[in-house]
Parts: sequence; structure tokens; C-alpha cells
Amino acid sequence: MKNINKAYVSELFTYLQDGKREQFFAKVSDNAVWEVLGTHPIAGKYLNTKDFITATFARLDKCLKSISLHLKNVLVDQNYAAVEITSTGIANNNESYNNIYCWIIELNPDGFIISVRIYTDSVLVQRLIDENEI
Repeated sequence: MKNINKAYVSELFTYLQDGKREQFFAKVSDNAVWEVLGTHPIAGKYLNTKDFITATFARLDKCLKSISLHLKNVLVDQNYAAVEITSTGIANNNESYNNIYCWIIELNPDGFIISVRIYTDSVLVQRLIDENEI
């Protein structure tokens, strides 16, 4: 049983911040349920991590020259955490892509992420895809 606290959750998200996606996703269940809320092309419910990555990270990566994630805040209550993240990036059209995200995550007793709800700025995501998807 893992001690799920602010330090543990912050460490997980520091992997994303440092560009170490593989290390982050190594602590995510293959069958995690992902919900991306909003009214943009990547919004939806994904029933496993592979489908989530394909529909979101992989798709957005094709629209961006660069992106950096920055962990802003972590709140933990038992096996749930709210994680605030900001991004700074440059889209393929050389426009800034600076977004804000809130991830509500659920972890199992072993410290693996088993569900995620992601809130983000739908208009920015829509514009990024409309103007930069190849």
C-alpha cells in the first residue's frame, strides 16, 4: 500500500513537467478511465490509457513545435487529488499555446492512477487543432 500524499502526487506530475512521459504513464493503470471535459475535438471518455494518449497527447503533439508543462498546485484527499497544471508552448503556426488544466485523479492503494477527469480551455484546444493539425 502506497502512502498517497501531496509529495507522492507531485512527484508523479513532475515527470510530465520534466518531459518524462514514460515514467509518468508507468504509474497509470492500462485500464484507467479518462474523461476530457469540454466541447473540443479531444473531449470525450477513453476507457484505457492507450486510447487516451493516442487521442490527446499524440494528436496535440502534431500541432505543436514545443510545449512545457508546469505543476502549479496539488491537493490530496485520501485516494483523490486535484492537480493544477499550466502549459506554455508554440504551435506550428508560431502562435503561443498557453493553457491551464485541472486534473482530478483517483489512485488505487498501490499508487497507480485509475481514473482522471481533465478540465481545460476548450476554445484554445479547438483553435490549436483548427489552425495547426496537418
